[in-house]
Amino acid sequence: MITILTIIHDPKQSVVLRQIFLKLHIKIINSQPTYGSYLKALQYDPDIIIMELPADPKAHLKFLSAIRCNKAIGQKPFILFGPSFDETTNKVISASGASKYLTLPLDLKKLFEEIRVLIHSHSIKNQPSQDKNQLTTDERAKLFDKSVAKEPKLEIMRKHIGKLLAFPATVASILQVTQNDRSGAMELAQVLKSDPAVSAEVLRIGNSVYYSRNGGKRILSVKDAVVRIGFTETKNIAMSLSVFKVLGDKNYETGFSHNEFWFHCLATASIAEQIAKNSQLASPEEAFIGGLLHDLGTLLFNEYFNDLFLALLDKTTCEGVRFLQLQNDILGFNHNDLMAILFQEWKFPETFCGDLRFIGSPEAFTKDFLQKRPLSSIINIAEVIAKCYQIGQEADCCVNSIPNEVFERLRMPFGIQIAFLERICNEMNMFNSLLKIFKGTFPLNRKLISDADKVNILCHSFGREVFSPVVEYLKSQGYNVNFTTDLKDFSTKGMQYHAFLLTDGQGAVLGDINEIANKSTLAFTLNKSTETNEGISGQSTKSKVMVFDIKNDLNGPFPEKNIVISRYPVDLRNVDMVLACMLRDQPKKPDLNVYGSFKSVNKLALDGKQAEIHVLIAHAKSQVRNKIINLLNNQKHCIIEDTDDGIKAINLARTKSGEISVIVLQLNIPLAQCKDVVEQIKGLPTHKRAKYLICMENSTTKEQLIPLVKLGIRSFIKEEADDKEFSLMLAKLGLIADGQ
Repeated sequence: MITILTIIHDPKQSVVLRQIFLKLHIKIINSQPTYGSYLKALQYDPDIIIMELPADPKAHLKFLSAIRCNKAIGQKPFILFGPSFDETTNKVISASGASKYLTLPLDLKKLFEEIRVLIHSHSIKNQPSQDKNQLTTDERAKLFDKSVAKEPKLEIMRKHIGKLLAFPATVASILQVTQNDRSGAMELAQVLKSDPAVSAEVLRIGNSVYYSRNGGKRILSVKDAVVRIGFTETKNIAMSLSVFKVLGDKNYETGFSHNEFWFHCLATASIAEQIAKNSQLASPEEAFIGGLLHDLGTLLFNEYFNDLFLALLDKTTCEGVRFLQLQNDILGFNHNDLMAILFQEWKFPETFCGDLRFIGSPEAFTKDFLQKRPLSSIINIAEVIAKCYQIGQEADCCVNSIPNEVFERLRMPFGIQIAFLERICNEMNMFNSLLKIFKGTFPLNRKLISDADKVNILCHSFGREVFSPVVEYLKSQGYNVNFTTDLKDFSTKGMQYHAFLLTDGQGAVLGDINEIANKSTLAFTLNKSTETNEGISGQSTKSKVMVFDIKNDLNGPFPEKNIVISRYPVDLRNVDMVLACMLRDQPKKPDLNVYGSFKSVNKLALDGKQAEIHVLIAHAKSQVRNKIINLLNNQKHCIIEDTDDGIKAINLARTKSGEISVIVLQLNIPLAQCKDVVEQIKGLPTHKRAKYLICMENSTTKEQLIPLVKLGIRSFIKEEADDKEFSLMLAKLGLIADGQ
């Protein structure tokens, strides 16, 4: 399946392209023209990106140049369309990275031909389609009903997964063996023999070049393989093999990379095991398997509750918040609550089940929590470290800060050292060579930002942090990051740097931040073939400052200064775009989500516009559809889609990423009963709050309306009503102003 990300500000054009692409079985990811599109492009990894240019394309072209700086998506084909420009602007469009520019009015045949050419000239990934959510409509509705307690919801999901997934008992059995101090190679071999596939793989690995390179004889027993490989290594390999055997060959939807996910989980497992060994606060065996399975719920959501997963993922990328937090906000629980129940069913130790419930919890990064639940705290810290160094990918890249006192308790008073990272890389290479997940060796070259090595950043931590997630991330991306403990350096050395980064640790001082914001920095020189009118090397410019507020007590962003403030947790991928915008003198004030961290940089061209309202009209009679469409055409904030049968209405709702606010539906809609259409759409998480207007004939009886009234529908209108009556009803639904 081909995946296309569209960044279009004309609602009508967006609707036309979306409906045509759906008919061609092309997966569409809709995005508004904001810098938040950058995060969607990274998360969903589309095959082609289509973007509309306005009459003044400068901001959009700078956005395109910023995207082109990220090597992960920089080579994606970009099709741009918009008004006709002069020759100079056309050259700038081409230099900015456009694969093709088409002028309006858009010739659809030419667009599809360009898509076909680009598909053949680029490596397009194969994404086999998979069966969707298999829950009933009633079950889906209960999951999103806030009046329903979380226990019945979790029971629905538990039963559904239980019917479809048989988790390998080998994993829990191995964990139980390793918890017994008297267990050795014989006991572990006995457990492995109960799973023929795993025991055969362990034998193969024991005889592999990696373990028999010193001339060892061929071994035929599982016990000998355990001895040769080593007790700990065999245990880790066997548990990984057992999990991959069941879940490693699934075909997941766009927006979720299977290999990248397991890289992230293996890295978290290896890091957690090393921290547990070093601190002696938790069992290394439990730390490893906990790290390996810490985000298993994400996979299960994707596999067995797919429409729910995609709706949550879309909102996660738009808001820049943790995937887990969004589940709590919308569902009233998260996938850790579900996994705690499933792990108990799968015979995992009770303490293990309880600890995994706190994965992703903000309180997990405190010294008190580490004391109470060391295993959970260690896994959370390991996940942050894996994200900072970009080892793999999951549903978000949000991280929390880790206080110095926590590192001291972990016997890591200087934070993460090179020797520690080298041990992790060696273990990852061992797993990769045996499990054959990826062609390559660690450390992988994850420096995805072009010209990052030309950007100089001066950092200061008011709290003397030994580990700053943002700083480690920027270093891993190749930025030149230097530290200073003396605030005078911002005055004396500021002209050697393009940006300042401040982390407040145990408390920043607003006066100091204001003073630093008044300093000058070096203007950043961009590639002149793609950018114009930018800074010249050696010239000064007003300071560009990013502040990461750990205490959550700073007021920002500062309206009068070129400074932005973000709180934790923050999605690290947004840091790249905010920094790129600052260096390019784009709008510097990013939108902040409800938690105060980066959401996205302000819209490119739509600031001040009224919020868009999505309307779906499903009616077989064209004269009724046209009457409603004509009444709404003057409402520029309305994005209208229409269809003539019930099945198409359901499919349009299922494939639409944005929320539908109003659905106008014919009572006698063809191909599906009106009640069934309402139930199907109400069961979709994205459109849970949609309002309904039912169009009925004069002969309709009250008895025919009772099933819809029971579903909560209260708005009805006769098809024969005149424009004034329809206008009053549309005004009641909030689509047009009273009196229009």
